Amino acid sequence: MKAKQLLFVLGCVALTTTSCVSSYYRSVTHVAPDGTIGKTIYALGDSAFMVGNTAHNPFLFVLNNDWQVTRFDSCIAYDFFGEKRNLNVKAYRHYSFEDETPVPPVREVMRPLAAPKETLKKQFRWFYTYYTFTAVYPEITDKGPIPLSRYLTEPQQALWLQGDMKGYQGMNGIELKSVLDDLEKNFLQWYAHSMYEISFDIVQHFDSLSEDKRYLPRLAACKDSLFLTNQPGREDLPDFSPTIVCDLLDTHFHTLHFSNVKSRYAKEFEQQLEEQSQSIDLFDTFIQYDLSLPGEILSANTTLYQDGALVWKVDAYRNLAADYTLTAQSRVTNVWAFIVTFGLLLGAIVGLVTYSRSRYICPKSKG
Repeated sequence: MKAKQLLFVLGCVALTTTSCVSSYYRSVTHVAPDGTIGKTIYALGDSAFMVGNTAHNPFLFVLNNDWQVTRFDSCIAYDFFGEKRNLNVKAYRHYSFEDETPVPPVREVMRPLAAPKETLKKQFRWFYTYYTFTAVYPEITDKGPIPLSRYLTEPQQALWLQGDMKGYQGMNGIELKSVLDDLEKNFLQWYAHSMYEISFDIVQHFDSLSEDKRYLPRLAACKDSLFLTNQPGREDLPDFSPTIVCDLLDTHFHTLHFSNVKSRYAKEFEQQLEEQSQSIDLFDTFIQYDLSLPGEILSANTTLYQDGALVWKVDAYRNLAADYTLTAQSRVTNVWAFIVTFGLLLGAIVGLVTYSRSRYICPKSKG
């Protein structure tokens, strides 16, 4: 039984449950013309944090002296892509640009969302200064025992998880809906298979601890066939918990052995799940990423724009299969460069005119 694989399952529980309390954050990054960065993170703190208990830190990262924390007197209702959410605290830091944004200490399980690799390139080109900003949310590496590629190709993963339309241009709504319906079914099939593999390993682990080991040598041989026989219909919501796997094994072997294992190790089953339950936070966390750059925006891989800033939506599904990259470029007009250039050109023209007139008025004698 692999704990890292279990992390994946509990994270993906957010796919099938509505009981979790989602966490919403607004991350505002402001790049100044001199390349310095101001970053403000908004969150919702509980009553303990609001009275000064830092152990109840609501942020995805560990607060240190680099951050200035402000607690609001009342909640601010903010619109997260059509959903109103309350925010009552913000953390702010200002730092000089040094090629890459410093990453604050974070909880390891939250690293894919809490610690994007942010870079800023400032390029001087005489008439214009260009600013290229990139934030990369790293791919989630612990995705369970079943490769996502078994059910979705790379282009399908990019479309389903990141909205990448490459290879699907020209489709109308009817055609695209059919494609998305198939991708959803395949994605849930992948989830079901992964859940089955992990739950089966849990059951096998605790069966090896029981005194009666008569079925243990036969488990590996029936593992794949049991899944194929009981694979949920493509329209059904997959659910392969360790309890259900025990029931399937009892039916397969015509016994109550696995029900007894389940009863005997019920607390251990639950404990194994609870120990990894923190990963639910990753898949139930949503971030609105706002970015403002100096000057005129030339390009960005988002079409959302709000209150003078570019906007992206970030969540764990977007970097489940690959890095999720936010990028934008702007430019600032160097007015002084135009003035200097105009002055130089004007001086050159005046000089040429003066020189030409002097040659015309005072031509050189021929001897």
